[in-house]
Amino acid sequence: MTVAAIATGCGATDGGAEGSAGADPGPRPQLPRAAAAAASPLPEVTVWDVGNAEWTQFADLRPGTTPLLLWFWAPHCPACAAEAPDVVDFAAAHRGRIDVVGIGTQDDPQMAREFVERHQVPFTMLCDQGFDSWTPFGVRAQPAFVLLDAEGRSLGGWLGDLPEAEVVELAA
Repeated sequence: MTVAAIATGCGATDGGAEGSAGADPGPRPQLPRAAAAAASPLPEVTVWDVGNAEWTQFADLRPGTTPLLLWFWAPHCPACAAEAPDVVDFAAAHRGRIDVVGIGTQDDPQMAREFVERHQVPFTMLCDQGFDSWTPFGVRAQPAFVLLDAEGRSLGGWLGDLPEAEVVELAA
């Protein structure tokens, strides 16, 4: 399931912006994988669900009956902000055929919430300050995308702008 390392872009794992004081939701708990997600292809990592303002298990968000497009982003990333409207439009245009989940990192959950609100992102957006959800996919910078089929197998990975036509073709 791992794609080739995607290593250039707006940021890298050895750096990142400093977070805002007081926005930390507290220490990250080690949530167990739900029994229903035992066969999930997603890594077992506790992440912050930006929209629901709670810790959740990434592996529990396993693909359903449709392909899953993972969008790797960061709140401080100008390229991520520039492409956010296109990702939101893509998710709306392909609702029911391709699910989209965003996975942000490098900044605190408050900055992630502000990014989601500013760009009016309607789909699940997660925050993983430790890159633990990125590493299994070979992603080391953002913006990036990884497409999984309904069984969780990797269909492709891209750094930079969303390759809409290629994603739609591979997801068909």
